Amino acid sequence: MVKDLAKIVRKVLGRTLIVVGGHHANVLPNDYNKDYIDAIVRGEGCAPFREIIEHSAAGKDFHGIQNVMVPGEMFDEKGASKVPLFPDPSDIPAPRRDLWDKNRYRCVWVKEGHNNWETMFPPVALVRTSYGCVMTCSFCVVPTLYGKRHMTRPPDKVAEEIGNIEIDHIYFCDDETFLNTTACFTHPISTRGVYAGHIATTQENFGDESHNLSILFIYVNLIKVNCFRYIIDKNNA
Repeated sequence: MVKDLAKIVRKVLGRTLIVVGGHHANVLPNDYNKDYIDAIVRGEGCAPFREIIEHSAAGKDFHGIQNVMVPGEMFDEKGASKVPLFPDPSDIPAPRRDLWDKNRYRCVWVKEGHNNWETMFPPVALVRTSYGCVMTCSFCVVPTLYGKRHMTRPPDKVAEEIGNIEIDHIYFCDDETFLNTTACFTHPISTRGVYAGHIATTQENFGDESHNLSILFIYVNLIKVNCFRYIIDKNNA
């Protein structure tokens, strides 16, 4: 799908800068070694994408940018086999949400009693509090990419970011939100009086601490949390 879309964009809008990333690029970057793709970002994308924009504006190529691979004759096959580097989550800057129209970014909001399209697809802000996972689920590549580590942002920074969001619905897009009980950001949120609708996911087999943390999260946010717990086969995890 990504490659098909990139082909169409290249054909219709030939001068468009096409950059790909995500888990597929992390695991199989050589799959994107195509002449219709300009750059492949692996690992955390904040810093590399900034450099890509700066290089593009200056008319420079993208060789030498950390965690960026360039398709073509100089494609680094050896580098493609290595796991990308991920920075300390505390170094990741908060998104500049003032730079885009918040009403244009919507997500389906699962709950009962939708009255109209606006309540089913409200404006939603994405927030990431951590990345990585320590589990060994057979279907998931995340633990391999992060070296079976779960890395969290400082709770106060998370609470500050959430407190500055001017949208009523927040979707936590962590690999696993409820894994690290020591980095819980519910207390900093509650002390700021931040109440909004939230969606997060967790796995049923994470044990009592994960369950207790999700319950605390629901309590702090006045039952406005929709916490979906999906069950996996523990024998295959």
